[in-house]
Amino acid sequence: MSDSDFSLNNLKKFQDNLLKAKSMYPDIAQEKLEEAALKFKNRVAALTKEAVKADADNLVKGFKLEKVQKNGSSLDLQFVSTHPEFQKIENGYNQVLANGKTGWVPGKQILGRATEEFQKSIGNEMNGLVDALTRRCGLV
Repeated sequence: MSDSDFSLNNLKKFQDNLLKAKSMYPDIAQEKLEEAALKFKNRVAALTKEAVKADADNLVKGFKLEKVQKNGSSLDLQFVSTHPEFQKIENGYNQVLANGKTGWVPGKQILGRATEEFQKSIGNEMNGLVDALTRRCGLV
């Protein structure tokens, strides 16, 4: 066997692994997106429990992640709170006091804080995507 045969065999294996990576990418990307969204949901739950002095278990039970949907060339996943009080806690509300006066209770801006934290860590999540893809396809 000559050196050129060996190189062509390795090149063929590499090409096959790249094609495998191309076909596996959507599935791995969806899996990593779901993992990242679950971390986001858990962080929102933790921030909510910190912000709300009362028992927040019923409030966080209303946090849902919808199924991943393909939107053009991107994947979308939505975080939803089905609890009716979460919007008040997030954005603020007018409260009627015992003496009949109204006062504004400012919102806690939980989603904004969680989003900022998430944006700082998303680079690591995407590195995990590349690592998983290269590992599963034999490119490492």
